[in-house]
Amino acid sequence: MSTQLNLVSLSMSSKPSQESLDAIAALAETYREHQRLQTPPYPALKIPKYRTGHYGEWVLKRRDAFIMGGYFTAIQPANPNYILSQGDTLWMSLGPRELESQAHHVLYACGHTVIMGLGMGLLLFNVIAEKQVERVTVVERDSKVIKLLHKIAQPSTWPGWEKVSFVVADALTWQPDSPVDFLSVDIWPKLGDMRLRENGQQIHQNVQAKQVALWGQELDFIHFLSELRKQPPPTLAQYHEYVQAIGIPLIEANNPNYPDNCWRAAQSVLTFL
Repeated sequence: MSTQLNLVSLSMSSKPSQESLDAIAALAETYREHQRLQTPPYPALKIPKYRTGHYGEWVLKRRDAFIMGGYFTAIQPANPNYILSQGDTLWMSLGPRELESQAHHVLYACGHTVIMGLGMGLLLFNVIAEKQVERVTVVERDSKVIKLLHKIAQPSTWPGWEKVSFVVADALTWQPDSPVDFLSVDIWPKLGDMRLRENGQQIHQNVQAKQVALWGQELDFIHFLSELRKQPPPTLAQYHEYVQAIGIPLIEANNPNYPDNCWRAAQSVLTFL
């Protein structure tokens, strides 16, 4: 009997207080939020094999273990990270921000897909591997960039390369010769370019794709809300309002999590400029 009383007494004395339980719950919530901010909302893009070296005025280097901010996620190691320079100018980097900001474009690629802005071929590499993609037209205004891709990546060995055709033209004036199911535009030198909305409208008028993805559209959506003096968090209804206002059939209109993704992107870019 005495032993039973002692055990009950010990159990009662070791029971955590409500204050302790609240503190534990707060720590758990903080951890879950940290994990959420570290987890990209879309499947990661696959990176093709590149050959580093000097290619005339271009230099491609691989620099791993850099700490960089993501697009939808917080600061993290960038591994692998390829850096392409033209002379003394950094032209492109395949860090977390670049990878995350185009990942959801691949999810919508289908039928006849048009990619405006070749870059290092990252998006192209992922898009042509998709079974639902029948053909891909790449619109690139600089033929030197197309030749460079062949030197640094041997794209003719990529799965689905037979689907690809190139057009050397200005994205703002090019018009397709057949209907376009999906259009991805990445022609701006940096995220948050203020020309995105105007350029996107001009391009859509010429192309009339069924669905469109503009690189950095998440930031323009948040900017649109700030113009209307809307307070966060953004909503899907507000995103529909934005899509209707600019007159472009942008992707993610049916994703209830997308407004939060946009807010995450805006916060990340402002934090890690």
